[in-house]
Amino acid sequence: MYPRVKEKTEVGRLWRNYSLSITAAVLFLITWLVYAVVEWFDFKHEMSWYGEPVAFGSYLTRFFAFSLENWQSEFLHIFFLVWLASFLVHKGSSESRDSDDRIEEALHRIEERLDAMEQRG
Repeated sequence: MYPRVKEKTEVGRLWRNYSLSITAAVLFLITWLVYAVVEWFDFKHEMSWYGEPVAFGSYLTRFFAFSLENWQSEFLHIFFLVWLASFLVHKGSSESRDSDDRIEEALHRIEERLDAMEQRG
């Protein structure tokens, strides 16, 4: 009985600490599986259209090639978003540099107040 309680606690701790990563990984795997199924039917349809035999090895090559092309375009998209966000501003965005400017201004105001309090007391 005790090992089971400990296991639930460890699983609960794991979920609490990594729920975002776990959810993202599960969603990724589900969507990739759905993509694989849809791509399989498309591959079979295309092979029957050309009168070619359906070979699973050819499908895997095509599936991984299309997946890598998609990931490459997504990484390129993210790279340019990060690169542009490093010097362009979108007011209020956490990625935008204006949020750093606001934090620096707030810290400066706090430092001025602390200095004023030190001088009084």
